[in-house]
Amino acid sequence: MFGAFNLKHVIREWGLALGIVFLFINGTMFHELK
Repeated sequence: MFGAFNLKHVIREWGLALGIVFLFINGTMFHELK
């Protein structure tokens, strides 16, 4: 139970971090192309 809850929390944290990084890279690439 605790392991599953911890895993879900970690996945949510990584999802948020990856989302921010993806937006940053996407914005940088768009700026470079423009």
